[in-house]
Amino acid sequence: MEKGKVTMFVIVIAFIILIASIYFTIFFHYRCDNLACFKSHQMKCVRTKFVYDTDSTTWFYRIKEKEGGKCIIEVTINQIKEGRLDRQILEGKSMDCYLNLGSIELPESDLTMCHGRLKEDIQEIMIKNTHSQIVNNLENELKGII
Repeated sequence: MEKGKVTMFVIVIAFIILIASIYFTIFFHYRCDNLACFKSHQMKCVRTKFVYDTDSTTWFYRIKEKEGGKCIIEVTINQIKEGRLDRQILEGKSMDCYLNLGSIELPESDLTMCHGRLKEDIQEIMIKNTHSQIVNNLENELKGII
């Protein structure tokens, strides 16, 4: 009877260790309260969540994993606080950015390293803005000629 209790105890302990291992491997993320904390975790590519609140935008960053010499960081725009109305469509959109290990640059600073709906929508807004500027410049030039 004593041997059965020991076996059951070992099984329960092994199960608890298994559950804890799964939690810390798959679900656990550190949480940062400031940019310096986030950048120190980003440099080491440690799974971390951080809300970065700027004057114009509230960003959510989640360091996901290391892959092939890159640190994958999910970037989401939680809120656009100011700016043109066309930027409101960016709220809730995300993209994954693949930064070099050791980098402390903000993930969205180089869109060529990112992939996802947020990147596509940012580029679409940039193209529309550029198109509008070109048309305005052409109109001004034509007015000067005529």
